[in-house]
Amino acid sequence: MRLIFAAILCSILLPEAAIAGDLSLNIDGVRDNTGSVIGALYVNKATFMDKTKAYQLFKVDAAAGQVKYVVHDLPAGQYAISVCHDTNNNGKMDKNFLGAPLEGFGFSNNPEVTITTGPPGFEHVAFTYNGQNQTLSIQMTYLKF
Repeated sequence: MRLIFAAILCSILLPEAAIAGDLSLNIDGVRDNTGSVIGALYVNKATFMDKTKAYQLFKVDAAAGQVKYVVHDLPAGQYAISVCHDTNNNGKMDKNFLGAPLEGFGFSNNPEVTITTGPPGFEHVAFTYNGQNQTLSIQMTYLKF
């Protein structure tokens, strides 16, 4: 009886934010196996696209077609993800003289990004993660000039 009472008490007292699971990322459309795919996980608009304020950074070897990465023990919450095919492994997105990306990129929710639209805002790429194991697909985009 005490065990049942303890279990009920714990379920009431533990907040839902304590729920954490694995978020598997499938990054599709990687052009080739040159360099690496780098990415960042952000928790709010104020930190979005500032790598120094990212919740988590990751880097995996590039592979033509698809690369995978798993964010382990991620608490439930709202997040946004950006990725870049860092072909020269310099740790950043290379851009031309106009500021347009020269390397592949992608975002959670796969918003359409063109030279004229510019990068999306947090509100366009944010998604709610429920703390359960989940898979998210991100499509790599390469701009044509």
